[in-house]
Order: sequence, then C-alpha cells, then structure tokens
Amino acid sequence: MTLSDVSIKNPVFAWMLMAGLIVFGAIGPPVVSKSNPEDQPIIWLAVSGDRPFREMTEYVKNHIKDRLTTVSGVGEMFMGGFLEPNLRVWLDAERMERTELTVEDVLGAIEAGHAEVPAGYLDTGSREINIRVMGEASTPESFSKIIIPSRRGAPIWKAFLITTQFIRASIRELTFNLVLSGLLTSLVCFLFLGSWSATLNVLLAIPTAIIGAFIALYFFGFTLNTFTMLGFSLVIGIVVDDAIMVLENISRYREAGVPRVRAAIMGAREITFAALAASVAILAIFVPVIFMQGIIGKFFFQFGITISVAVMLSLLEALTIAPMRCAQFLEIQRGTWVRAADRAQAVV
Repeated sequence: MTLSDVSIKNPVFAWMLMAGLIVFGAIGPPVVSKSNPEDQPIIWLAVSGDRPFREMTEYVKNHIKDRLTTVSGVGEMFMGGFLEPNLRVWLDAERMERTELTVEDVLGAIEAGHAEVPAGYLDTGSREINIRVMGEASTPESFSKIIIPSRRGAPIWKAFLITTQFIRASIRELTFNLVLSGLLTSLVCFLFLGSWSATLNVLLAIPTAIIGAFIALYFFGFTLNTFTMLGFSLVIGIVVDDAIMVLENISRYREAGVPRVRAAIMGAREITFAALAASVAILAIFVPVIFMQGIIGKFFFQFGITISVAVMLSLLEALTIAPMRCAQFLEIQRGTWVRAADRAQAVV
C-alpha cells in the first residue's frame, strides 16, 4: 500500500502522517509547480561534426541559436545539455596581505579582464566591419595572466613598476655601500694596525650584523622596501664601530706582550661598558621611532626595527664572537702610519 492509497481511503490520516514526517525531518515540505505542455519543445536538433565538442557548442551558441530565434513562429530556443564553462579561483590570503589587495580588487580585475567588449568598427566606404576582441580567457593559463590594474579603485601598475625599479636601484646602492665600507674599513685597519688578521676580524663583523638583520626582517614579515633599505644604508657605518673599539683595545694588550687569549679576555671585558654605552646611545635615537603613532609611525616602524636589530647584533658580535676570533688568529704589528708618527715624534 502506498501513500496515495492511504490518502484515497483515509485522507485525514494521510495528511496527519505527512505532517508528522515533515516535522521530524523525514521528508521535506511539498513543492507545487505549474507545467504547461505547450512549453515543451516541439523539435530537437542535433549537431555533429569533426570539430571538438567545445568549439561546436560555442558556434551553436554564438551563431546558429541567434539565427534560429529570428525565424518566424519560433517562440523560444534553448540548448539542452549546455553548461557554461566555469573556473574556481582560490585566493592566497598571505600574498594579498603583502600586496594590500582585497577580494573586491580581484573580482574587479576578473570582471574587467575576462570579458569581451565592443572594439569599434572599420569603415572602408563601401563596407562597415565590426571588430571583436577575444577578451575572455579560454584556458587556466591565460586566466592566470589577468593583471590586477587597481587597488581600491586607484591604478597601481605604474607605481608598482616605478617602486620596483627604485628598490632594485636601492639594493644595488646598498651592495655598493657594503663593499665600499668594507674596503675603507679594511684599509684604515691595515694602515693603523699593520695586520691582515686584524683587518679580517673587523670585516667579519659586517656580515654578522647585516645577515642577522635580514633574518629578523623575515620573521617580522617585512619586505625590502624604501624604509628597510634606508635603515641598512645608515647602519652599515655603525655596525663596525663596536668591533673596531674592541679590536683596538685587544690590540693594545697584544702590543704590551699579553698572550692572545688573555689579551682577548681582558680587552673585551675592559671595553664592554664603553661599547654598551655607545650602542645604547644609538638605540636611544632609533628605538622611539618604532613607537611613533599615526601614518608616519606606520612608515617608520620597519626603519626603526631594522636599525635597532642591526645595532644590537653588532654589539653582541663585538663582545662575544670578535674576542674569540682575536684569541685564535690575531697578529699585531705596528701600522704604517703609527710607525711614521713614532719616527716623527722621535725626531722632534
């Protein structure tokens, strides 16, 4: 016995049974719809050929369908089994945050870049030819090349290109400053200390602080932008100060005949407070920049972090790693300019 049999014999019981099934979620509520037999198609046309199914479908949709709908007596035409092609777009939240893009920016780029719009016409006098630009992406590869031209309604591609060129120029300038500062520092140390080992000890302080600062930038989520590059440019001349200070004090003990290990311990311990005071004085200038408020604070936050981290790492390197290097391979000689000054003083 079916539900229709029950409804015929006992309609009240059938309605009560149906209501109970609906309440307890066994079945959904009934849906009533109208159907007109005259709306059913009176003729079906099949299309076949040696072309791919996608090309034939698009041809029927864009050419044949429009021509058939204009035939006298045709009320409506639809394509059975035809589905519009679709593509899912997955957004990378981290990359969008780094580039300061929103979902609306991506949707606007897709709507503008994945569309076929009128491109005008050509008038030859005797003929007028409409121009069509194939703007819709036909493959996932071509869809991935759609450019996002604006951010919050403002164009960004030109500014992005200029900024990229500026950053590249800043990186080249930073590299030049690093090499130049290393060469000048090594030259000064060699002239006054007369030892390549002392020169190497000072030079090794630069990559320690700079690489450590880059690692800090990575964990802070910063990028190479105008303010981080400005911080590196300013800090290059600062990171060698503590190392030179410690090295000079250790060299003084070595010139007095103290063994290398003992000279490294005594020289580093004696100069610790002076090096710490010098670094704290620098930090007292740049640390407050980190806590600036407003738009200016947003910009200079990365600048202050870059310089502060590099200065602290240079102090740590000068008080720990530099004395260990000096204790192993520091050789001291009287520098060229120092010997010349001693001779001049002896003559006087």
